[in-house]
Amino acid sequence: MAIALGVAIYAGTRKQNRGNDLIELRSQAFRSLAMGTPVGYRGAIDLSLRVLEIAPGDKDAFAASAYANAALFHRFGQEPDRKRDAEEHLGRFAGTHPGFALAIPYLLALEPQAIEAAEAAVLAATPETLPEGFERAELLALAGRLLLAAGKPQPAIEKLRAAIEADPAHVGTLMALGDYYYSRSEFEQALRFYERVKGASPGHLPALLGTVNSELARESGSIPAPSLDQARAAWLSAREAKADWPATLEADLALAEGRVLALQHKHTEAVARLEQAAAQHPSRAADLWAALGAVQAQAGKFDKAEGAYKRALAKQPDNLLLKEAFARALIAQGRYGEALKATAGASGDDRRMRTVRGLARLEMGQPERAREELKETQRNGPYPVEVVVYLALLDMAEGKRETARDALENATKVSRDRPGLAHAALGRLDLEEGKEAQAVAQLKSAEADPRDWEGACTLGRHHLKADRFQDALEHLTIAVERNRWHQEARVALGETLLALGQAAPAQEHFAAAVGLGPSGAG
Repeated sequence: MAIALGVAIYAGTRKQNRGNDLIELRSQAFRSLAMGTPVGYRGAIDLSLRVLEIAPGDKDAFAASAYANAALFHRFGQEPDRKRDAEEHLGRFAGTHPGFALAIPYLLALEPQAIEAAEAAVLAATPETLPEGFERAELLALAGRLLLAAGKPQPAIEKLRAAIEADPAHVGTLMALGDYYYSRSEFEQALRFYERVKGASPGHLPALLGTVNSELARESGSIPAPSLDQARAAWLSAREAKADWPATLEADLALAEGRVLALQHKHTEAVARLEQAAAQHPSRAADLWAALGAVQAQAGKFDKAEGAYKRALAKQPDNLLLKEAFARALIAQGRYGEALKATAGASGDDRRMRTVRGLARLEMGQPERAREELKETQRNGPYPVEVVVYLALLDMAEGKRETARDALENATKVSRDRPGLAHAALGRLDLEEGKEAQAVAQLKSAEADPRDWEGACTLGRHHLKADRFQDALEHLTIAVERNRWHQEARVALGETLLALGQAAPAQEHFAAAVGLGPSGAG
């Protein structure tokens, strides 16, 4: 009897332990799914198989395995047999996981009709028809991304908010919101969401890359050391995590690395990294050549920037951002007519093209036509800050000093993108009005922007006029280093060197300036 009782107790204990093991394994499988990473999905599959060894036919295990296989197939392009395994398990959890049952057909669909039907089913689902927690958030996040891709941000955000309510730490939702705010240039907000992803899923490469890009973009080229350190640390973490992700993300990693290296003034290394990546990833060559153009422009090598943008445009001839960057590289070299040709035929309501064309005509001495182009940039609100500066320069030329000053003073307060523009223009106005101390302060602020050469040139010429040759040399050297095609800076630097008794280098700058006259009428 004692033996029988002992056997019964052992059997009962073993059954209870097996039950506890099942609960824990299921929990681990769904926690692995929630990571939203290749490692997490593979882990969920392995854990689900362990559940099925203990409890063949377990519907939760089939659901987790099917969803993980479908996610790997759709999101990471890994292992074609993932589709087969997902389809095999799809019918084995009927009625228990309606969210997964809706999402998996979309993740596996390849034909347009199948994709359209699966999308419609995903978008039709409402929160109350889905299980609480992760599964509800997963389907709502998928619906939100589909709506964002369709250009419907308002209903998309509603779906994503509902997903956050279902699961505040849901990785897919947080990533979708981070990407959304990044696309709107709201980088601080994007960073908050990417940081939450990293907290929920350490090693999540897209979140790490989002952090890098947001840290870099929010400072628009004048990134302070702490933010650069944070971007660098995030990039290093991303590099360490890349082994767990598909090779296609290597191009994104190279883009981030190139930008970080450029801001560390490691120009040669940045160029080499981006050129290597462009050769390795032909499908992403346009993005990589565009980044290379930006790095070359940042270093003042506008001829090489022009070449890089041209190669990018060969891949994406209708890309307006590339056309804008290409035209700006031409303008920096004084080739204004070519810039107008490069932007000809652009849509009349495209603000970027109008801004670039207005700048080209301003530099060509066509004030009326410049103003016409710039006026077209106003769309249901104020002008872009860059346009405000150019219109103020036109007002200055027409003697409307008070109007120009009001506009420029406001622009210096709100401009985060190219702040040097407004400071340089305000410094010029102060000089014209005899406010030397104010002018010098404004021009030094302009020069602090690494993309400024106009402010440095104006400040250098001011010192040259006052026979402060060493001061003039300092600022004019900066102007020429940042843009060796700037004729006015070249001539002034030559005059400064001549005044300092350095005839040979002065002659070199005079000779270079001869061939730098503005080109092209349009």
